[in-house]
Amino acid sequence: YYRKGELYRALTYWRSLLEIEPGNQFIWNLVNKISKGKTISHEGTQSVNPDWEYHYQMGQQSYQGKDYAKAVEHFNKAMELNPEDFRTYFNIGASYYEMKELEKAKQSWEKALKYKKDDLLTMRLISLVQEGIYRRKEMEELQKLLKKEPSNLELHKKLGDAYLKDKSLEPAITFAAL
Repeated sequence: YYRKGELYRALTYWRSLLEIEPGNQFIWNLVNKISKGKTISHEGTQSVNPDWEYHYQMGQQSYQGKDYAKAVEHFNKAMELNPEDFRTYFNIGASYYEMKELEKAKQSWEKALKYKKDDLLTMRLISLVQEGIYRRKEMEELQKLLKKEPSNLELHKKLGDAYLKDKSLEPAITFAAL
């Protein structure tokens, strides 16, 4: 993509690599060579908005400090200033996920895919969260049935199985903000 002059696409893939290998100096050099302190967009080059950068960094710090509500607040401000940044939507989703707000996490990740359509991690996270939403609904239904039939051992077993399945999949979605 770099050689074809599609700088935005080249940067998208290089930034994805940096998510996996943040210490890769070779990739950092390529990104810095092209961007020279600027954000490359589809239309061309635009200066990095210092307000966006501030809120994005504060969102990352809040996320790392496990203050997920504050992270969402900062990432939302960053998103208002740069509404086409994949990472911002991804991080909003990650913050909502940590707060156990699965529907909002899914919605944010779906928005992220609009700006990075081929991001496999985001697609997988959406799939896992959808499974979690389904399991929650299943457990809620079983709990309602148990209130009506508290001595039904089969319902207790099904609820226990659903709870264990839900807990066994939690480590599948462990990540840090981008």
